[in-house]
Amino acid sequence: MRTAHARLLSIVIVITAIAACADSTMQPPSDGKLALGTWGGESAALIATDSVTHIHFGCTFGDMPPNVKLDANGRFELDGSYMLHAYPVAFGPTVPAP
Repeated sequence: MRTAHARLLSIVIVITAIAACADSTMQPPSDGKLALGTWGGESAALIATDSVTHIHFGCTFGDMPPNVKLDANGRFELDGSYMLHAYPVAFGPTVPAP
């Protein structure tokens, strides 16, 4: 069972990663999906491919399904997983990131 603390941590991680990768001039693609490619900022990156959406920031990383649908404001919400301790040696297991 997921605890409220784990859910809050998941939300904070995703928001931090997006904020670090976002550029205030970016607009959602016309097809309503997160554009494929590599996006980055200071200590964070998001890699969107046809097979996975990968977020890497600080000492941790996470994965989400591909083809992320965006709302009218360019935001998204979906389940994924993350590795809380990924550096210098990853040890897991990965945990759900709702």
